[in-house]
Amino acid sequence: MSVFGALLARADAKALAFACAVGWFANASLGLAIVLLVQRAGGSFAVAGGAVAALSLGAGALAPVRGRLVDRHGGRALLAFAVVQSAALLILLIGALAGSPALLAILAAAGAGAAAPPLIAAARARWPRVAGDRLIRTAHALNALLGDLASVLGPAAVGGFALLWGPAAAFGVVGVCPLAAAGLIARVGGGAGRVRSPGDGSCHGAARESPARCSVLRGNPGMLTVLGCDALLGVLLGAVEVVGPAFAGSEGSTALAAVPLAAFAAGSVVSSLWSGRRGRAGTPQRRFLAGFALLAIVLPLCACARSVAALATVLAAGGAGYGLLNVALLELLDELVEPARAVEAFTWLTTAQGAGIALGASVAGALATTSPDRALTVIALVAPLGALLAFARRGTLP
Repeated sequence: MSVFGALLARADAKALAFACAVGWFANASLGLAIVLLVQRAGGSFAVAGGAVAALSLGAGALAPVRGRLVDRHGGRALLAFAVVQSAALLILLIGALAGSPALLAILAAAGAGAAAPPLIAAARARWPRVAGDRLIRTAHALNALLGDLASVLGPAAVGGFALLWGPAAAFGVVGVCPLAAAGLIARVGGGAGRVRSPGDGSCHGAARESPARCSVLRGNPGMLTVLGCDALLGVLLGAVEVVGPAFAGSEGSTALAAVPLAAFAAGSVVSSLWSGRRGRAGTPQRRFLAGFALLAIVLPLCACARSVAALATVLAAGGAGYGLLNVALLELLDELVEPARAVEAFTWLTTAQGAGIALGASVAGALATTSPDRALTVIALVAPLGALLAFARRGTLP
C-alpha cells in the first residue's frame, strides 16, 4: 500500500481529505462564479470585478480574527462563519437575478469575504491528529496537492457548469461548498495538533502547554520569517497569474493563455506527490530552503523566454520548487505554533500571501500593458529576494 493509501485508510482521513478538496475548490472557483453571475445578470465587468475585489479584501483583512475565533471555539465557530457566508452569497444570488443595484452585489460579496470560514486552515490543524507522526508529511503533501489540482480544475469546472446549466446554477454549486466543507471539518472534531515539551519558554520551535502564553507572531521569529517569505511568494504567484496570459496574448496565442499556469501547477503537483513519500528530502527546514533555492535558480530564466513553450518549461520547474516549499511550510507550522493557535497561524499566512498576490498582479499588469517582457522581470527579480530572506533567517526555523 502506498503512503497515500495508508493515510486514507486511517479514521477520519477520507472525510478530511474530501473537505480539503471541497474547500480548495471553493477558494479557486468562487471569484469566477461571481464574475459570471453578475455579468450575465446585467452588471458590467467593472461591477463584477468590484464584487470580487470586495470578496478578497473582506476575506484577507479579517482572516486572522476568524482564525483566532475558530481556534477558541472550534467547529461551532467554523460552522457559524459558513452559515453567515452562505447567507451573504444567497443575497448576492437573489439580488443579481432580481436586477438589484450594483452596490448590493459589492456589499454582499464583501460580507461573504468577511465571514469566509478558514476551511483549509482548520483542516490543516486537524491533520496531525488524524495522520499521526508517521504520516503527517504525507497528509500535508496531500493537502497541497489538492490545492494545486483545484487551482486548475476548479475554474474549468465552473465554466462547464455555467455553460451547461447557466451562471446562477454554477454559482449555487460553488456557493454551497464552504458550508459542506465546514460541516465535514467540524465532524472530524477539534484537537488539532501534537503536544510537545515546553522547551526554553520562548515561542520558537515548540508548542506550549498554556495557550495564552504567547501570541502567534509576538516573540516568534520563525513565524515572522515564514510570513515574510510567504508575502514574497505571493508577489511571485500574482505576477505569474498575469504574465502567463499576457505573454501568450502578445504572441497572438490567446487560446494558449492557460498553458503557462497549468505548467506551473503541474510542476507543483509532481513535487507535492514526491514530498509526501516518507524518508525523502530531509527536514521541513531543508525542503523549505531547497524550494526557495530552486525558485531563485529557475525563475530568473523567465526573462529569457521568447515563446509560450519556453515560458511554460521554466514555470514547470518553478512549480516544482513551489510544491517543495509549500509542503514544508505546512509542516513548519506544526513546529512553530502551538496546536491551540494553529488555525490563526495559517490565516496570517493567507493574509500575507493575499497581499503579495495583489501587489504582484498589479505591478505585473501595469508592466504588461506596455511589454509582457518587462512584466517577466518581476518574476525574475522577486524569486531571488524570497530565497535571500529564507536563507538569511534560516536560524529562526526549527
